[in-house]
Amino acid sequence: MNLYKQILEEIVLSYNNNYENNYDYHRFGRQPSKNKSFKYKIKTYIIDQLKRRNFVRINAKENLKHFAELQKWKDYDLALQSFYELLSDDNSKKLLVKILSYRILGHKKIVLHNNLKQYWNSLKKIESITDFENNIPIRFMNWSLKFIDLNKIGIPIKLYFTPPGAHKDFILKQYEYCNENVLIKALPGDYVIDAGACWGDTALYFANEVGIEGRVFSFEFIPSNIELFKKNLNLSFIVHIPCLYIVVHIKQNKVRPLIIRARLLSFFSTLILQK
Repeated sequence: MNLYKQILEEIVLSYNNNYENNYDYHRFGRQPSKNKSFKYKIKTYIIDQLKRRNFVRINAKENLKHFAELQKWKDYDLALQSFYELLSDDNSKKLLVKILSYRILGHKKIVLHNNLKQYWNSLKKIESITDFENNIPIRFMNWSLKFIDLNKIGIPIKLYFTPPGAHKDFILKQYEYCNENVLIKALPGDYVIDAGACWGDTALYFANEVGIEGRVFSFEFIPSNIELFKKNLNLSFIVHIPCLYIVVHIKQNKVRPLIIRARLLSFFSTLILQK
């Protein structure tokens, strides 16, 4: 099935939508304030009444914007089609069509499957256990990582991270796949390769999943990320986590694996230099 054709069909079906409460402020920042003038309210009222009578509003400026966005994605047609064909189930393919259509049309036209009351309530739950005053500024996108104590919701992990990131990892469980009676996830005793460990959130997530008999091998090479990685691991050493993590630091053509071993309530580290 042709992906581009599927996207066009989704665009046609969604083009007359005008959702008001479908904006993700975490992803896109504060939403621009609405025009509250009397003239705008009258205009909106007339447009709504015409839509109810099956009239279609044509906005040339908006159409050109969406057409340009569609053309941008058309440049990646072959690569996206190959990716689409790799997906083995209909739900995954439909989700890809929805996501790409959302990127083209925006939040007023397309609602993604996670935009539900339960989603926002669980995100607020993470925010409620976040200490926004206790934070670490980082260079990446000028973010600051907040202290989050997941013990308060029954997950034995503390870390510096972003609330949306913790929400995706530990509540939505983005590293699990569960659909159509298929479950793919890390199980107790599994070995996990965490390639691109960043600040340690995935290492801690998988460590909690695989348990004391499992192992998580984490690889990271950015020095500032490694420091945060170690800091986050230190915060959760009191829980049962796998006994071996590896952090790779590449500097001046030398590979320096920093091996961090963690036992229950104990910690020691060894630095090995490979020429």
